[in-house]
Amino acid sequence: MNAVEHRAVEEAQLLELIGQAVDAIGGYNVVGYLLRPDLPKRKAGPWLRACLDPQRREKFGHREFFGLLKLAAEHGHHDLARRFGEMAGYKGCGVVAAKRHTLPPGAGAGDQEGGMTTLSVQLSLDTSPFEACLSALADAADGSLEIRQRLRALCDSGVQLAVINPEGLPAGAAGAIRYRLEPAECLAEVLAAVRAGSV
Repeated sequence: MNAVEHRAVEEAQLLELIGQAVDAIGGYNVVGYLLRPDLPKRKAGPWLRACLDPQRREKFGHREFFGLLKLAAEHGHHDLARRFGEMAGYKGCGVVAAKRHTLPPGAGAGDQEGGMTTLSVQLSLDTSPFEACLSALADAADGSLEIRQRLRALCDSGVQLAVINPEGLPAGAAGAIRYRLEPAECLAEVLAAVRAGSV
């Protein structure tokens, strides 16, 4: 698949996910008016449909697109944000969130005094330090049979190669939890030996 075909496939996927997000939020008329309150309600839906038609010249501005992402998140639809991040080159990052809502009294197990509240939480995982470690080891392994054998032995032994470390939970009922993926001690030892030139 060449670059032009790849871009066409990505755009088609993005348009499909935008359509799914629009459906999850409430349909074209509702979303069109939420994104463009300056338009009469009867024109907002057709405007939104035109923006999603590749044959039409109407297109989203950045404000409308990010407004749509925010609305989708508020309605529990996160596929669009995930795909957009992937298309932008982010790897290993995910969004796990739930719409904040209150259950009616008696609906939750053990809930004796009114509603239970679920919290909206976003998780993001930074894999770059781990990827950098693996990249350095892969580069070194290209020129060293011993390094390749040590890495293969680690993988074959089923040892844990990575550790996930929490980086922080902001104050407040809902927030972002950040994690960092780092090489486990066994893999870090191999990398240290590579860097020291002892293997």
